[in-house]
Amino acid sequence: MKNKKLIRTDVVSNSMFPIIRAGDIIFAAPCKNPRMGDIVIFKLNKKVISGDRKVGYLVHRVIGTKMIKNKKCFVEKGDHCTPAWGFQDTPIGKVIKVQHNGHIVNLNERRWKLYNKRMTLLSLLEYKVYTLTDPLFRMLPQNMNKRYRRFFSRSLNQIKVFSRKLIIKNCV
Repeated sequence: MKNKKLIRTDVVSNSMFPIIRAGDIIFAAPCKNPRMGDIVIFKLNKKVISGDRKVGYLVHRVIGTKMIKNKKCFVEKGDHCTPAWGFQDTPIGKVIKVQHNGHIVNLNERRWKLYNKRMTLLSLLEYKVYTLTDPLFRMLPQNMNKRYRRFFSRSLNQIKVFSRKLIIKNCV
């Protein structure tokens, strides 16, 4: 990473809470091929409204890869998004530092690496569970589908909230 400039940008949403919050400043090293678990800045095809601004980027965790239309895409998910993930193909950089209220957090420190591994596993589990159960829900009658999906989503969300509390308690 020598001779490469760091990318600096403001965060406008809480989709990566608690590690990255709205108002934080993130620093990323240029990266075109991120690995699973990396927190990455992706360039969006079109600007979206986030808060009171239009932004052309997204900061999420990579939880896998998938080929879409013969193009390698990264499966990304925000730590605070339930259940929301997307497929992005234009990574800009890997987040290596976060400035929060004047304090700099280096994501290469051992405790943050451990936190990232645990959050990656949790996000990957959530993604796999939803992708496996979604076809089953579609086979149910419409009125049952909504009821079961809501119950399942609430149950999974409670497990996720409890797991996050344990992860944060043991890592931070």
